Amino acid sequence: MTDLTPIPLPRALSWPPLVAALQTLTPKFGSPIYLVGGAVRDALLNRAVHDLDLVIAQDGARAARIIANEFGGAFYPLDAERDIGRAIIDFEGTRYEIDVSRFR
Repeated sequence: MTDLTPIPLPRALSWPPLVAALQTLTPKFGSPIYLVGGAVRDALLNRAVHDLDLVIAQDGARAARIIANEFGGAFYPLDAERDIGRAIIDFEGTRYEIDVSRFR
């Protein structure tokens, strides 16, 4: 049997400054939004993060559009049926792709 007891991390995760900037937008999303996927893995492995995957209870594509608009980037609907959108932005000299989807 596998033990699923959480193990404390040996160090704090290192996030790009964009994550803090995105936190300022949370009131505009209308519901909590969560960072998931490869960015979490990369932060655990202390790798550079250039793309972010976010999930939200509703309006994923709308949240991606808000991000694109706030940072002067581009918005692309990726999957209207599943409510997934992508924002491509430049932040502090780095290009980021941010995919936002609704919970499944």
